[in-house]
Amino acid sequence: MIMVRGPNRASFMFGSSMRNQKIERTWVDVGEGFVRHWRVFFTRLETRHALDASNPAHLWLVQKLFLDDINDDADNWVKHWNTHAVSGKHHNQTPSDMRHLARVTVGTYEDKYQNDDVNDLTEYYGVVGTPKRRRLGQTGAGHSADTDDEDEPMEDHSDGEAEDVPDGGDGDEGDEVDASGAWVAGEEYESAHEDEESSDEDQGDEDYESEDDELVTRIIADQESNIRHAAVKVARHANPFRNQDKEDAFWAALQEISDLNYLPRNLNIRNDEWDDDGYPTYEDLAIGKRKQSLRVELPHALWLPRAETWCRAVSILTRVLDELEEEAGESSESASEGTSSTGMDED
Repeated sequence: MIMVRGPNRASFMFGSSMRNQKIERTWVDVGEGFVRHWRVFFTRLETRHALDASNPAHLWLVQKLFLDDINDDADNWVKHWNTHAVSGKHHNQTPSDMRHLARVTVGTYEDKYQNDDVNDLTEYYGVVGTPKRRRLGQTGAGHSADTDDEDEPMEDHSDGEAEDVPDGGDGDEGDEVDASGAWVAGEEYESAHEDEESSDEDQGDEDYESEDDELVTRIIADQESNIRHAAVKVARHANPFRNQDKEDAFWAALQEISDLNYLPRNLNIRNDEWDDDGYPTYEDLAIGKRKQSLRVELPHALWLPRAETWCRAVSILTRVLDELEEEAGESSESASEGTSSTGMDED
C-alpha cells in the first residue's frame, strides 16, 4: 500500500490491538463463550494429569482427542453470535438479520471470473494501456481529464534553459523550434523520432526503478520500529507411531479400557486420589497485565469424562513410547556389537 499510495498517508494501521475496541470486545465474548474453558482444562491436564506440553507426542494426542470438540464449540458459538441481538443503531437486529436485509436491499455480489485461471485474468483482463507513473505521494484520484500532465514523472530531462518563443505566435519564426526534423523526410523522420522517444522512456524507467528501490529501503527503515518481535513458533507435534497398524492398535486398546471403565493409577483421576473436597469443578485463570484471578467453571458432567479419556490415552501412550525407546536401544546395541565383531574378524 505504501508503494501504491506513497508514504505518510496512513496506508495501514499498526500498533496495539487494544486500540481496536470492536475486536477486543469480540475476543472477550469468544473467551467467555468457550476458549477460557478449554484453556483452563489444558492447564489442569498439565498440573494434575501428566500432560507435557514440550512432548510432541502428547501434543499430537491432545489434537486427536479434543480438536473436533473444540471445532464444534467454535461452530456453536458462531451460531449463537449470529442470532444475538445487537443494540444501538442496529435496533436489536441480529447479524443474520443484517446479512439478509443487505442481500435484499443491495444484492449479492457474484464473481463471474472466480473459476478462471489467475494468469489468464492477469494477461487478458489487466490494466488497459501503459501504466502511468505518478509523483511521490500521488494517487491519481481527483484529477480531471485535462490535467494529464500531472501523471507524468517528475524527472526533468531538459537542459535547464527556457525556450524562447517569438511573439509572432503562429508565424514562421515560431515553427523554427521543431524545424530540425524537417530535414529528415518521411519514414526516416518517424524512425528517428521513435528512437528518441524509446531512449527517453528507457532512461525514465531506469530512474523510476531507482526511485522504487530507494522507496522500498526507506519503507523498511521507517517500519522497523513497529515490528515488535519475530513470528511466534508453533508448538511441534508428531505422530509417535511408525505405521498405521500400530496407531490402529493404540486406538483399539483405548476403546477397550474405556468400555471397561478402567482408570489408571498415579494420574490423579481415581476417587481415592482426590482431595477431601473431591474432584474440582473450577480452575482459576490469571488474566490481564495485573494477573487478576478469574474463576472458570468446569462442570463434572462435561469435563470429567474428557479428563478420564485423556488419562486412559496418555497411560497407553506412555507404555508405547517406553517400548519404542527400548526397541531403539536394542537396535543401537545390536548395531554396535556388529561393528565390533567386524573389527575383530579383520584383526
